[in-house]
Amino acid sequence: MTVIESILRDLNELPNPTLVDVALYVHSLNPKSKERRLAALHATAGCLDAEEGEAFAQAVKAAADRDNGNLQWRFTAR
Repeated sequence: MTVIESILRDLNELPNPTLVDVALYVHSLNPKSKERRLAALHATAGCLDAEEGEAFAQAVKAAADRDNGNLQWRFTAR
C-alpha cells in the first residue's frame, strides 16, 4: 500500500467535521495557498465601505466567539 493509499483509507474513516479540519491543515501546508490568499486579498481590497467593513468584522468576531476558539485556530493555522 502506498502512502497516498494509506492516507486515503484513513480519511475515509473520519467524520465530515474532522475532514474539514484536515483539509484546512493540508491547505496550510501548500506554499501556493498563501500566494492565492494574497492574490484574492489584493483583488478585493477596498471593495467594502467603512460601514460594510465594520459589519463584516463584527460578524467574524461573533462567529469566533460562538466557535469556542476553533475559528481562531483556523485563521492562524494557515
